[in-house]
Amino acid sequence: MRKPIILHVLPWSLFLGGPQRFVADLANHFKKFTAVHVLHLGNKNPWKELMPGVKFHEATNVKHAAQILQTINPDLVHHHYPAGKWLLKEAMRFPIIGTNHTWKENNSPQPPWAIPICGRFPGVVKLGVDTGIFCPAKKQDQKTFVVGIVGRIDSNKLPEGFIRALEKWAAPANVVVRIVGGGFQTKQARKTVDRLAAIPSVEIIGKVPPEKMAAEYQTMDLLLVPSLKDSTSYVALEAMACGVPILARAVQGLPDTVGNAGILLDISVDQDYLFFRAVSSLMENEKRFAAFKVKARERMVNLYSLDEMLKKYEGLYAARGVKK
Repeated sequence: MRKPIILHVLPWSLFLGGPQRFVADLANHFKKFTAVHVLHLGNKNPWKELMPGVKFHEATNVKHAAQILQTINPDLVHHHYPAGKWLLKEAMRFPIIGTNHTWKENNSPQPPWAIPICGRFPGVVKLGVDTGIFCPAKKQDQKTFVVGIVGRIDSNKLPEGFIRALEKWAAPANVVVRIVGGGFQTKQARKTVDRLAAIPSVEIIGKVPPEKMAAEYQTMDLLLVPSLKDSTSYVALEAMACGVPILARAVQGLPDTVGNAGILLDISVDQDYLFFRAVSSLMENEKRFAAFKVKARERMVNLYSLDEMLKKYEGLYAARGVKK
């Protein structure tokens, strides 16, 4: 008997990021009883090893993508940027579900087949994280206080004002600021890495494979998220699942994500020194810090379960004809 075909449409290369994590979670679940295909732009695909059994199709442009779509003839299209309308006219000829991945798009009116992952509209299906893999673990080094920063080295994730504040911060001797992430390809990114590496308290780890990220979070005491914009931050979710409190800028979806599991700073980039005042304050208040650790784990288990997310998408897919 022919398995139903699900086609994920991504109008980007498959670099490491939130939308790709989301696709990987869905693909690895639904490939048990469907044939899963991924149609994407470009030829960068570091995710093949994370989705064994999934078939990838690299499109060079919209015309090429339309030809691939017609050849596959899917039973369901899951479009991951319907607001951008890339290949949307052709995809609408099939049963369709849509996911927009930015805060702005999730808080704008969407068609009924586009399911929000965050925001104020009804029907939100929150992202999920495997809380069995991402879980608390006892730190090996109890003397060092590790402040983690995870993500691409760019002006959104690490704004200039934040870097200047970090350069000026007189970090306590037992504090390490551990930066995990890639994005060193551009000339500007390499300059930023050189600046960060010159700060005595900073330790740059670089890019870490997704399957090793849980171990990285488990070395951290606190995660900083100074991003200027973010919808639902996978980085924050994964850290909270490991019992790591969050200190984040209160922008877009971060307050909804972090909730009571950390501190949210409603500040501009010229006030980023307040991040480091907050770090010092938390280190001095052990009771408050311990409470945040408990709340971080509880929030993930109660609100951001991967199993719950997958069950809801089973229902959404089934309503469009793709059933177990």
